[in-house]
Amino acid sequence: MLVHGTGDKIVPYSQAVKLEERLTELNIPNKLITIPGADHDLNFKDVPTRTMVFNEIDDWARKYGK
Repeated sequence: MLVHGTGDKIVPYSQAVKLEERLTELNIPNKLITIPGADHDLNFKDVPTRTMVFNEIDDWARKYGK
């Protein structure tokens, strides 16, 4: 699971897209959650964004966790 903001100035968003593409090519389960405009902090000060990301992580862990 990848969570990435399109405005990240530390790690370019394009790297997340490339990783998602490669994981898909290798048939490795993955999911890219894009947060439009968010910087490296993922805009976690915004409660709806933070809640959405935490819910996605919880869903992912329930599906793929052991």
